[in-house]
Amino acid sequence: MILKGAKYSALGAMLMVVLGCLIFGTDVLSYFHSSANAVKSVVKHSVPVEFELQRARDIIDNIIPELQVNIRIIAEDEVEIAALKNDINDSTEKLAKQKKLVARLRAELDNDTDVYQIDGRKYSRQHLTERLARQFKRYREAEIILASKHKLLETRERSLLAAMQM
Repeated sequence: MILKGAKYSALGAMLMVVLGCLIFGTDVLSYFHSSANAVKSVVKHSVPVEFELQRARDIIDNIIPELQVNIRIIAEDEVEIAALKNDINDSTEKLAKQKKLVARLRAELDNDTDVYQIDGRKYSRQHLTERLARQFKRYREAEIILASKHKLLETRERSLLAAMQM
């Protein structure tokens, strides 16, 4: 039954197109387009103003929760960015201290003695060399971690900018 109705509808539409082409010629699409615009305009003007106002209120009511979610995301991102900046500053200061320690240990090794005294402790050349190697390894790891924190900060700032634009 449904197929039969669809078949008759398709045949009717084809018949209308053929008749339209015979009557209007190549301008049939222009006439169809103009007719469709006229119907759209009539329908749009027949909608009461009160209905349009209610539609606008509904749109605003749907936007407000989305807006609140975006405001929350922005606030969270701003807090995380501030904390990350503080962490980066702390890490930078610690890295500078580690660099000074590595330089100090390296300078001590330039002195050719059997026993080295650093911060009240005595070290043999081998122990000092091992300590320098450990400190340098920590310094390199701290550099890598600091670089990854900088990348994370850039990503968070881009995320914040995108949330603000929304």
